Amino acid sequence: MSMDLRKTARRFTAHKRAVTSIEYALLASLIAVVIIGAVTTLGGNIGATFNSVSSELPSGSGNTSTTPPNTCGGGRPCG
Repeated sequence: MSMDLRKTARRFTAHKRAVTSIEYALLASLIAVVIIGAVTTLGGNIGATFNSVSSELPSGSGNTSTTPPNTCGGGRPCG
């Protein structure tokens, strides 16, 4: 009878290791789901915030020149 008890105890510890591995895998997948959800939610909110700020800014002159304002080129002042 003690032999059967030892076999059962050995099988239980082998199964216990497998169960621990499964628990770690489930925990890691839960953390991944939470991170994906947070990034998705925050990404949408950040995009909406940038769109809101850009719509409140003045449109500007539309000048795409690389020459700084108030200069005549080469960095020298005009006039």
